[in-house]
Formats: sequence, C-alpha cells, structure tokens
Amino acid sequence: MHDEYHDTLVRYYHYQDFLLLCWHYQNEGKWSEIIAYGESSLEFIKGLDSSKFSKKDYEYRVNISCEIISCHFYLGDHDKALKVAKDATAYTKQISNNDLKVRISYLISACYRALASKEKGEQHEKYKKDADDYIKEACALCNKYPISQGIKIKVYFNAGALEQDLNNSPSAARKYYEQALNILENPEFKDKFFDNYCRTQIRYIRALLEDTSSDISFHSTKLRFPCKCANDNIFPRIKSK
Repeated sequence: MHDEYHDTLVRYYHYQDFLLLCWHYQNEGKWSEIIAYGESSLEFIKGLDSSKFSKKDYEYRVNISCEIISCHFYLGDHDKALKVAKDATAYTKQISNNDLKVRISYLISACYRALASKEKGEQHEKYKKDADDYIKEACALCNKYPISQGIKIKVYFNAGALEQDLNNSPSAARKYYEQALNILENPEFKDKFFDNYCRTQIRYIRALLEDTSSDISFHSTKLRFPCKCANDNIFPRIKSK
C-alpha cells in the first residue's frame, strides 16, 4: 500500500512539474521546449506500472499530449500534432473528464483544418471532412455535458474558423465567434483569456467584412480592446439585410 501511494504521489508531482514548466514556457513562446519536456514526461509515465493506473493517471497522459499537440500546431507541424493526438485518443476511453475529450477533438479538427488549407482536390476534401467531423464531435459533447467555459471558447473559435476558412461561410463563422464572445465579454473570462478574446474579435471583424449578406453599422460598445482607450469603443455590429 505504501509503495502504491508513493508511486501515485510521484506521478502527481511529475505531472504538476510539467504543467508549471509548460505555463512558464508558453509565456515565452518556447514551444519546442514544451514538446521536449512533454515527451520526456510521457516516456516517464510509460515506464510505470500501468496495471496500477487510475483514471486520473490517464487524464495526466491525455492532458500532457494536448499540450504537445498545441505546440506542434503553433510550430506548423500539423502531421506531428495529429500523430500525438491519435496516440492520445486511445486513452480517452479510460477517462471521465469530458473537457479533455472535447479538447482532443477540437485540436484534431484544427490540425485537419490547417492541412486542408494547404491542399487541393481530393486531399483537401478529405481533410476538410475530417476537420468537420471532429469539430462536430466537440460541439456535440459541449451540448451534452457541462463543459468548462474556457474549453467552449476554443470550440466555438475553431468551429468559426472552419466555416470561415474551409466552407467560405463568414455568416456561419460569425455565429460561432459570437458564442465565444458572449462568454468572453464576462470580465472574469475576458481577463483570464484575453489572448483568445483578441483573436476571436479579429476573426469576427474579418468575417464581418467578408460577409456580403449583411450591412455594417457602428455603435458604441463596452467591448475591451488591447489599447489604452476609454472603456467605450467603436466596434462593428451587424444589421442583416
């Protein structure tokens, strides 16, 4: 019993060490360092006695994989990201954390979306379908289970990006971005996910300008921009034709 408890603590602290280092490196954009340390952490976990693993141990493994996937994505190594993702999906059946299941799905969708953007013809259509299937899976899980707001923001952003980039549907994209912004307009989440807030606003404005089915009107709003302006800023809103 003592050895089992000791092993559990070792896994827990090793995981916490990875997360702390991960957050530190993310702030500096050191994606390669996160990948290297994440791969080392996965190798450490593989060397442990899996017969004693709990659901929490599998969650550690999936979460570490998600961080590695994200880093490969930021570096443009989408094939490498998908390889890690497919390995990680083998463990999602062992976990009950629906946030992680959703995260894996939207990350895979984002990778296929990026690959589809580079291809033409049959390969483009294949990647596009894969991207669509995985983001629909993520959205379905969001509708079925109580998923954290931070994860929902990412799902709606990626669903909007797919509509905008692959389906040439800025109107449909805007609806997803608005769902994300509805969450992000809450001061608690706007501050916590400020980078996501800025990215989503940029995407929203671009979709707005691309959408020929709507007129643009401007009015004062309390949306926060990354500048030292008054709280009330001029921001585009829509009047449907």
